This record gives sequence, C-alpha cells and structure tokens, in this order.
Amino acid sequence: MNQLRIPGVNFSAVADFQLARAALRGLLTEQTEGDGKVHLGTVFSRDHFYFTPEGQNEALAGYGVLGVEMEAAALYGVAAEYGKQALAVLTVSDHLLDHSGDMSAAERETRFADSLRLAVAAAHS
Repeated sequence: MNQLRIPGVNFSAVADFQLARAALRGLLTEQTEGDGKVHLGTVFSRDHFYFTPEGQNEALAGYGVLGVEMEAAALYGVAAEYGKQALAVLTVSDHLLDHSGDMSAAERETRFADSLRLAVAAAHS
C-alpha cells in the first residue's frame, strides 16, 4: 500500500513512538489477565494473509519480525500522510510456524482484553 502512496519508494511507515511509549506505560500500571507476554517490535503487513511463498515466514523470523498481519503498514502510511499518530496493538491468535498453541474460536472471543487496555492507555496519553 505504501508503494502506491509514494511511487517508486518503499516507504517504511512505523508506529508513533509517543503512542507506543504510552501503551507500554499503561502495561506497567495495569495487571494483565492473559499470559502477560507483551512484545514491542516489527510486524510484516501483506495483502494476502493465507498465500505465503515457501520459506517467507522463516526468513521474516530470521530478521526479527514478530508477526504477520494485513493493516498496520497502510494505517501507518495514512497517519504519516496526514500528520497523525498511529499504533497497531495486536493479539496473536495463531502461530504461523507452530500451530500447537493456536487460539480456539471461544478464546478469540474473550482473550483480547489486554490489547484493548493497551490501546486505551495509548489513546488517553
């Protein structure tokens, strides 16, 4: 999406630092109900979540990419274009390399409260 935003450029739009810091501060002051694991880092956005070239996920992991999703890059690009702040707060429901711990449908309905608390903390900063 960001290649369309600025033709000829691979624009690497990123999360707003102030919002990320506020979310982390919120984490430190809130008791989390989930497993308590929070990671701050790079995610990979792609338009086709279920089509993955062979070896791509392993290569991304080798570069320290924490997850794959579909919207963050575009969200960050729009925010940058309009001079706004943006932060993607994500919850991992499925592991692309090891499916033994994937969330059930019931867990997907109930396990996102911690992410919501982080997002609210960032929004209220």
